[in-house]
Amino acid sequence: MRGSEFIHDIPIDEKFGISLKLFRLDELHPVIQGNKYFKLLHNLEKAKNESLKIVTMGGPHSNHIHATALACKSEQIACYGIIRGENFNYLSPTLQEAQNLGMQLIYTDRETFRQIRDRQDFGLVDASFEDSANFHFIPEGGSNQLGVRGAEEILQGIELTYDYVFCPVGTGGTLSGIIRHLKGNKQIIGISALKDSYLNEQVEQFVEEAYDNWQINFNYHFGGYAKWDNKLIQFINTFKEKTGVPLCPIYTGKMMYGIYHLIENHFFPKGSSLLAIHTGGLQGISAFNQVNQGIIK
Repeated sequence: MRGSEFIHDIPIDEKFGISLKLFRLDELHPVIQGNKYFKLLHNLEKAKNESLKIVTMGGPHSNHIHATALACKSEQIACYGIIRGENFNYLSPTLQEAQNLGMQLIYTDRETFRQIRDRQDFGLVDASFEDSANFHFIPEGGSNQLGVRGAEEILQGIELTYDYVFCPVGTGGTLSGIIRHLKGNKQIIGISALKDSYLNEQVEQFVEEAYDNWQINFNYHFGGYAKWDNKLIQFINTFKEKTGVPLCPIYTGKMMYGIYHLIENHFFPKGSSLLAIHTGGLQGISAFNQVNQGIIK
């Protein structure tokens, strides 16, 4: 069965009566890691079929920027990355790799970045983008309808004998695809890496159906996007030591921390089976460790 070999048992104390498995999307593809493989799939297909260049957006450590650069290099598609920030005299490992792969990086301040993202007006940053007929825009995180359509394929071929399905939430595209795929079955819980409750509205717009079997938990963001504390880092290191599975401090670490906390607080009925989706994002750990004295082991 496609993907079943990437589903691993995660040991949980028997006293909780819970079964937990982890679907490691980070192992599915050697280059375009995790959920980005799926979210880019149909976006790349559109660009290639219509001979379009790709324009996308992200921060200096963005998994999406990194994955898009790799995918465009592989498919020989010209690509541009609009990067949040100014005066990048030092390129993060993510941006250095993206640039080496042929992505043209364009830097802009936070306010202009927000306006471009919200209005999709690329003329704000570069007049050459005003002729949008030549470009295919992929939003930050890869979450558009084509990205959601790709995320619907994540669980294809997986025998879903689980009561609960978990995934991290950033821009909402992956969660939306999973909800659409399951069509009201199972209980689906997204663990948000952000404080913003607007994600509920965004997912509702992507899903386009009034399913009532999903929720986003905002209790484990550790202060917001890219925020963390020593408790989270200790959990990530201990988890890897016990299971051999690396987690990132942005998304997957927060998700697994949240799942363990919920188990320990008896959120799930005894006998429940859980499937957590590891969405990748491991490329950002090296940059995180450069800034934070190698605290993730």
